[in-house]
Amino acid sequence: ASGLIDPDYPNQHISINPNPFSTPLKIYGLNAAKNYSIIIYNQNGKIVHKARIAGRTSATIPVPGQTAGAYMLSVYDETKKRLIGTLEIIKQ
Repeated sequence: ASGLIDPDYPNQHISINPNPFSTPLKIYGLNAAKNYSIIIYNQNGKIVHKARIAGRTSATIPVPGQTAGAYMLSVYDETKKRLIGTLEIIKQ
């Protein structure tokens, strides 16, 4: 999957790039009227980064100090208290 879809805005895709990444991740397609939480988990399910985004349509997420490998990135809609979706991301 290359992106997520917020059920409230089905024509607007939330995308994360680059993937694989070695630089900070960029997230596009958010809705400025909502508040989001972006949570990155390692393969053991441990949270390695968490960010809140409010009032913006895009954001840059630094992922400092993580080793190369697969991670999961979840996007939560804080406004409606629900998970929008989760994508696998690869750290180079």
